[in-house]
Amino acid sequence: MRLMTTLLVLLSTLPLYSQTAPPVRKMTKVESVTLTDDSIVSSQHFQQAVRYIQDKSYSSNPEKRITEAAQSAMGDQGYFKSEVATVATEVLNETTRTRTISVTLRIREGEQYHVSRITFAHQGSFPEAQLRQAFPIQDGDVMSDKKIREGLENVRAILASKGYMEGGAVPQVVADDATHTVSIIMEVNEGPQFTVNGLTLEEGSQYSVDGVVPKVEGRWTADQSAKLQALARSYVGTHQVQGFVDAVKKELAQMFPDYDQIDSLIGHTQGTAKNIITVNVHYPEKIPF
Repeated sequence: MRLMTTLLVLLSTLPLYSQTAPPVRKMTKVESVTLTDDSIVSSQHFQQAVRYIQDKSYSSNPEKRITEAAQSAMGDQGYFKSEVATVATEVLNETTRTRTISVTLRIREGEQYHVSRITFAHQGSFPEAQLRQAFPIQDGDVMSDKKIREGLENVRAILASKGYMEGGAVPQVVADDATHTVSIIMEVNEGPQFTVNGLTLEEGSQYSVDGVVPKVEGRWTADQSAKLQALARSYVGTHQVQGFVDAVKKELAQMFPDYDQIDSLIGHTQGTAKNIITVNVHYPEKIPF
């Protein structure tokens, strides 16, 4: 997560003074998928791609997104250099909110690749063995884009556990077409190490409804504030930023068990001191529209 000075990042905030509702975005769903006559793909791998495509909805540029979904499905099965194109679509049904289509694809799966090895270009706080264990794929396994993505997420979580909130890994993939293998070099960048500075509790916001701006009240009780601030004090001065955020979320879920968007309450700011994180929590408001 990129942290910027004095920037509050809320995961699902709305504009404070929105005068009109946003336009409804039409979603596209794929009902059926067929192949061109010149496609070269096994039935099993094609059906996997179909399931991947039909599990998703597409809000913009559906042809491009469908092609990317099919390409991703092939990559998850080791077809590292497959060729995929959406060559035709047909609208089957359409309403104000949804569009259902059929799709024709051209797929040439090519050769299946395996992983020869994963290494790390990294000099930092974490041993290479720990980072390698973050990837759920072994040397010799079929190459899987999905497992590589999972590994990258796991590396980010490992770095964040020690306060490296901007850290991550970038894979450099080198293919050997003679042996149909890939070697992957993970370039790991830890970035700055952040320290927990504390917790702020926000109350009340304003939202417009039909041009009228009512006050939305949300006040922390003394008991709620005391519990959250006691929790914060146990983390202040440590690098356990992600652990602190997770602990605050857990406490909020216990305080507000019926609130279904608890994640939207959490934000991060970078304070005036270098590499300091303050977690900001807004009272869970019922927005009046």
